[in-house]
Amino acid sequence: FIDGTIYNCPFCNRRHLKYEISDTFDFWWTREKICFGYIVKCADCSYTSLHLSYHNLVYGYGHFSWPLKENIKMRDAAGQTVSTAIPLENEDGTPMELDDAIFHKQPTSFFTIDSRIPERIRKPLNEADNSRVNNFLTGGSACLRKAIYELLENQKIPSIDAKSQKITYDDRIKQLKEKLSGIDSDYFDILSIIKGVTSAELHENPWEDFDNPTLKLLIETTKEVLYWIYVEPDEKKSKKNIIQQLKEKASKRK
Repeated sequence: FIDGTIYNCPFCNRRHLKYEISDTFDFWWTREKICFGYIVKCADCSYTSLHLSYHNLVYGYGHFSWPLKENIKMRDAAGQTVSTAIPLENEDGTPMELDDAIFHKQPTSFFTIDSRIPERIRKPLNEADNSRVNNFLTGGSACLRKAIYELLENQKIPSIDAKSQKITYDDRIKQLKEKLSGIDSDYFDILSIIKGVTSAELHENPWEDFDNPTLKLLIETTKEVLYWIYVEPDEKKSKKNIIQQLKEKASKRK
């Protein structure tokens, strides 16, 4: 989701399309927790997707409120239960993104990660994203590391040097950075942070600096790097072919 009216359609596999909420429902997820469901319809292809949240999100005229709000029940001065809408915020007081308020999607965001990115990279990256939404940081970090290692393998960045010595993660990222010199070097500096997401650092010992925003930064940076490696060159080639076809049609008319 981009905002209250725009999203990336998992069926069209296209970005920045309008959507509408075609139906809603709720049910008891557990004896103590209610789950709210939202059926979202793409304005372009008309296919619908399922989205679940523990938040009773405010919506109207087929769209979510923006900034995001949720309905909660409170007691008024007379002791009567009334519903009121309050801004939906993160723990630090910043407005919550719609993707963070939704813990399950069907189809998943896997389908909105461009299909031109190799599946062996897309799948663990999607799992990392879904884990982050549920605040499963350990699982999310493991999936993200898997995606990065698959990227290094796909780009033929060696893990063993000429002397049969293991090449460190940091050095492999540096090699990737040198190979892809046309991509902003800051992205690779951020990816170097992932070297700390190891069993020793995170899975066995406390790592207070690693939190949900940090994992989101790493995931979104990885997506951006993947876009420039696998998607942008193909987009450029496709546009060039379109221009060439237009030139050929124009020359035939002369």
